[in-house]
Amino acid sequence: MAHSDQLLILDFDGVLCDSVGECCIVSARLLSRMYPEDNRPMPRTLEEVEPGLREHFFAHRLLIGPGADFETVVDAYRRGISVNTREELTDLVAQFDKECPRDPNAFYNERNLFRQDDMESWLALHTLYADVPERVAGLQQELPVFVVSNKDFLSLKLILAQQGIHIDDSAIFGKEVGLKKFPTIQKIAADQGRALNDIWYVDDHLGHLLEPHAAGVRCLHADWGYTTDADRQQAREENIRSLTLDEFGPAMLS
Repeated sequence: MAHSDQLLILDFDGVLCDSVGECCIVSARLLSRMYPEDNRPMPRTLEEVEPGLREHFFAHRLLIGPGADFETVVDAYRRGISVNTREELTDLVAQFDKECPRDPNAFYNERNLFRQDDMESWLALHTLYADVPERVAGLQQELPVFVVSNKDFLSLKLILAQQGIHIDDSAIFGKEVGLKKFPTIQKIAADQGRALNDIWYVDDHLGHLLEPHAAGVRCLHADWGYTTDADRQQAREENIRSLTLDEFGPAMLS
């Protein structure tokens, strides 16, 4: 390994995988479960999600962070509410939770139910970006690769295996770790005996890159994921290197 003294940490959604369809369907199923009196369907495909809800979800996807955001976005649709920024969505999450305390794991629990009910359909909803297995394999020839995500460990493990991406269980850090992204990066660095400036980190969510970047982590902003023009502009202002999908691979380590 040419970069064996370093290591690479990859986000999952928006870097390796486009799972927006799965997130939309799980969110729609959660809304149906939250309000059974509405007699909404339990969709298994995007086509089965009511068009208005589907459009509302896709319009808000770039604003969504952790699981509680998904529940808030679909509940807001039912109430006829839209937001335009991540800050507005954060405020709405707090408002809804104050009205009626929410289970922060409701979205993940709904995903688990869907996966248990129809594993084949659930797996089929995840699409890797172009040539991702080959890109990751090439990177693994250069340095150790880890995955850090807000997704649960089992989902990550199943999707990676089904798509032919071979990453050890010990190198997959899902939401069960109970830490935000930067503390997880710090944990991996400590466990692996690496300095922060020996770590490469790729994420499409600019907010996850700011603190690691300030601490010396070699951050790369994945501009093919769930990101906005405002994020790209801020990344430039913060001197965080932007990475295109074509550049995603061993050459990015230079």
